[in-house]
Amino acid sequence: MTGLNTFPSPGDHIATFETDELTAVCPFDFGGPDYYDLTLRYDPDAAVVESKSLKKYLEQYRDVEISAEALATRIHTD
Repeated sequence: MTGLNTFPSPGDHIATFETDELTAVCPFDFGGPDYYDLTLRYDPDAAVVESKSLKKYLEQYRDVEISAEALATRIHTD
């Protein structure tokens, strides 16, 4: 997956990103797309993830066969 672009944090705050455009391919017998609502909240240290970069990152999962649990873990790790 491609990297995420960041910019300097404007100060002490909780960054929040919400989208209903996250999709991935169901890894089980269904084989169709799974649709997700994602709310990402984090306390940025020195940098904040740029929202456009985050959207492009999430779009990469559109054709990836992955369970919801594995997807959440991968997003958290990244």
